[in-house]
Amino acid sequence: MANPIVTGSMCMCTFGVAPGVVTVTTQFQTLSKMPVGTILEKVVTPFGMCTMVPIAPMPCTPVITSWIPGCPTVMVGGKPMLTNTCKGICAKGGIISFTMTPAMTVKTP
Repeated sequence: MANPIVTGSMCMCTFGVAPGVVTVTTQFQTLSKMPVGTILEKVVTPFGMCTMVPIAPMPCTPVITSWIPGCPTVMVGGKPMLTNTCKGICAKGGIISFTMTPAMTVKTP
C-alpha cells in the first residue's frame, strides 16, 4: 500500500545533490490539514546542484514533465492522487523518487 504525497513531502532526484520538498498547488483538498498532491504537481524545491553533466554541475531547476503511475483508484479534485510509489520525470533527464511524506500513517489502495 502506498502513502499519499502532501505539501512538505521530501523527494530526491537521481542527478540532484540535496532533497527537494513538494508544494501542492493543483487543488485544495486536505488530509489532516495538509493539501494532498495529484499527478499534475510541478512545484518542487531545487535539488541543490544538477550533476547531469558531471564536468560542469549547474544549479538545479526541476522541470517535472509527469509523475507515473499515480493512484487511479483515488481521485483528488478529479485527478489521480500522487503517492510515495510514483516516480517523477524531469525534462533534464533525472528521475525523482519520494523519500518521506508527512502522511505516513495513511494508506491508499
